[in-house]
Amino acid sequence: DVPGRRAPPDSVEVEFVRALTTVLSLEDALKEEVLTLRDRMCQRLKMSAFGAASGGFESPCFPLILRDVSCPWCCVASHVDVTSHPARGPGLWVCQNCERLYDKDAVQALLVGLLETLAQAWQSQEIHCKKCRRLRTTHLQTFCECFGRFESRFSAADFKMVLQVLRSLIVPHDLPWLGEMVSCYDHIVC
Repeated sequence: DVPGRRAPPDSVEVEFVRALTTVLSLEDALKEEVLTLRDRMCQRLKMSAFGAASGGFESPCFPLILRDVSCPWCCVASHVDVTSHPARGPGLWVCQNCERLYDKDAVQALLVGLLETLAQAWQSQEIHCKKCRRLRTTHLQTFCECFGRFESRFSAADFKMVLQVLRSLIVPHDLPWLGEMVSCYDHIVC
């Protein structure tokens, strides 16, 4: 399992078609040829060119960046993407400056702090009208005065996705404290 993966990948063929067509379509002069190539590849694979292969390439891993992580050895603060930062083993992220290891417990504490901040933002968010952007003032209101529907600023799908990314870090990096905290916050979004 890849740490930080948003969702399970599609078939290898679909992922290859997406990646290749995205790279080739960066050159504006090749737009028509790329569409033709995509159609031919889809024909060979016996799949619709308007289905899964028509979407653009999207990185399978969600970047989870911890800001200003201080190295205990050289005291340089840098941003660490825990899903793709160089590591020597489970939870052993490497400082880019001195090439020594960050403190695993400190990084885990930052991840738990990020989770708690996320949960607090989810629970204390404002709910506003989709139509006029007016805030909901009572719990009894189901519709706004303009007859628009209310929605939260921070969607449940986004919250679940970040929880999934944090959950994907637990086993590969051996982060038991983060695992306990993620399991505590799993019940927030039903």
